[in-house]
Amino acid sequence: MKLKNFNKLISFGGADTVTGSCHLLKGERLNLLVDAGLFQGGDVKVHKNNLSFDPKVIDGVFLTHAHLDHSGLLPLLAKKGFSGPIFCTQATRDIAEVILLDSASLLQKKSDDPLYRTQDVQRVMNLIEVVDFEKEESFKGVNFKFHHAGHIPGAASVSLDEVIFSGDLGRRDDILLKRPSPSGDHKVAIIESTYGAHHHRLAQGDLQELKGLVERIIKTQGTLLIGAFSVARSQMMLSLLNRLMNEFPELEIPIAMDSPMALKVNGLYQKHKTLLKEEVDFSRVVEIKHTWDESTRQKKSHNQANILISSSGMVSGGKILTHLEELAPYKENILFLPGFLSEGTLGRKLSERPEHFLLESREIELHCDVVQGLQYSSHADQNELIDWLKLATRSEALVLVGHGDKEEKEEFLKSIQKEVTKNAALLEFGVEIDLGC
Repeated sequence: MKLKNFNKLISFGGADTVTGSCHLLKGERLNLLVDAGLFQGGDVKVHKNNLSFDPKVIDGVFLTHAHLDHSGLLPLLAKKGFSGPIFCTQATRDIAEVILLDSASLLQKKSDDPLYRTQDVQRVMNLIEVVDFEKEESFKGVNFKFHHAGHIPGAASVSLDEVIFSGDLGRRDDILLKRPSPSGDHKVAIIESTYGAHHHRLAQGDLQELKGLVERIIKTQGTLLIGAFSVARSQMMLSLLNRLMNEFPELEIPIAMDSPMALKVNGLYQKHKTLLKEEVDFSRVVEIKHTWDESTRQKKSHNQANILISSSGMVSGGKILTHLEELAPYKENILFLPGFLSEGTLGRKLSERPEHFLLESREIELHCDVVQGLQYSSHADQNELIDWLKLATRSEALVLVGHGDKEEKEEFLKSIQKEVTKNAALLEFGVEIDLGC
């Protein structure tokens, strides 16, 4: 196997961890970076959030999507001297600005010497060059193209000559976003494996579980606290609740959203509505954007059933921690965590239903029910990942697997070797892989 412009690949994140995606594609005279993400949750204990390479030698960055575990180190990259272009779609650019400014603000509140500041985010915004989906472009002799990846608005799989990076792949039955659209005859594929060992049992839009939770909370007159990421998961849950209450008017109860970022992103969903499925009436959904104000608290204190959506989705930080401390000790409430929970996060621990947990050194009793809903994930399952590979690669392609917990990656690797190609391996942090030149 011989590639036109590249001969080495090194992963500095998203290899032995789910978060921190950062892949360096090297050639004789060219160094390209695909994503530069923050490590989050338990992954931070494995790898510190710093740069394992000199950013000044990077010629260009290709950003697959805006999530912090793919974009969160871009400001540090700019702070440390990177001055090349950052290629991404318009929706990714818009959402990344919201996410990175929020990240910088939090970092500045936590430390007098933060990882980066808001001015570093502005440097990133000035470096971004927006590209269209499915339009072939060229950079320093490399032909590249951004393919729809689903997952969140603007998310893309990126082709760089004969190499394709999946980014985070969405589901075929995503209720809001169009399905991934891989194409090509790639010799090398780097693919995620978040749900590489899983098969989604139910369609994302199946309302039965959510219906049951709302019925329970009406009966107990408590709060259904939904932990949801500000981007994609919050909008999906709003859409599902909107559908549910349209279909079952008797389940109409107050919905609150305590996530300023999610409210901003709601507006970006409107701006980029061409990326949504035509049959989804999202204009109505975004009208459900109440904030968690004093009047809502008063309603809750008077034993009125209600729903509260707050971030973060893995309960690893954010405003949900305040609500969790208030609601967890009471059995009439339910904590609903719709989606993947990384090892080491508070969400993962709570899903195991301990009798109590620590929150900023305070011991909190856990009497509310905790429900994890895997059907709501915005990640492709094993079958969808395999189908994507078959469409994106040639039969003898090299497939490199990352972005997953150990069990997920290993099981997915076996499936690839059985159904796609024997020429497949797991990515390892910092290990240089020879691409055959």
